[in-house]
Amino acid sequence: MARLLNYLDSISFTPDDEDELLWLGHSTGQFTVKEAYSCASASASTASFPRAKIWSNKWPHKIGFFLWQVALDRLPTLDNLHKRNNSLFSASGNPVANICPMCHLFPESSAHIFLFCSFAKRIWSYFFEAARLNFSTYSTTLDLINDWSSSDFSGPAKELWSRLYTSIMWSIWVERNERSFNKKEKCAAAIILEVKLKVFSWSRSVARYLLNIAHTFINHIHPNKCLC
Repeated sequence: MARLLNYLDSISFTPDDEDELLWLGHSTGQFTVKEAYSCASASASTASFPRAKIWSNKWPHKIGFFLWQVALDRLPTLDNLHKRNNSLFSASGNPVANICPMCHLFPESSAHIFLFCSFAKRIWSYFFEAARLNFSTYSTTLDLINDWSSSDFSGPAKELWSRLYTSIMWSIWVERNERSFNKKEKCAAAIILEVKLKVFSWSRSVARYLLNIAHTFINHIHPNKCLC
């Protein structure tokens, strides 16, 4: 306490000066979006946080923002909402239970809906089996993003595969919201098609020669039946 009082006594004020706001995140005291982003992601170490795989020109900026939320576990999933509020209520006033809207078996979390949910696993398995690759087991979405690699591919396939994980997670999130808020749902085969279309649309701006390979990707790699 004595040290605190001594510190406060050492501070002098000039009554004639106007107050001003200072951003403590930078030595200049000036606020910038870049510095705010750095502070927000400070919990993830510089070495492990995949900035280049998130803020990429391979997809629209809004998708990068979504991916940033995924990596930091900042999405408004039910577990995160329950952490902020002890009780959640629907429009009718009923308590909202934390249950995954896709498998209806386990609590909803970012890791569950993107990695562990049986519905999500069907999506990942389809693409990895088509590519004859094994899908690794990850404990967090950040681990998946960090580990994702297209080194097994070359040419246009490499460009398509590098966008795949983002397209899968975005498509799953859109489906999750449709089920949660609009009470509409699609089968896994429909989501797989949406993933392909999204990868194709993001790849169009890379190079003209990708158009033909992406068209083949959509029309020849397709589920034989609904995976629901």
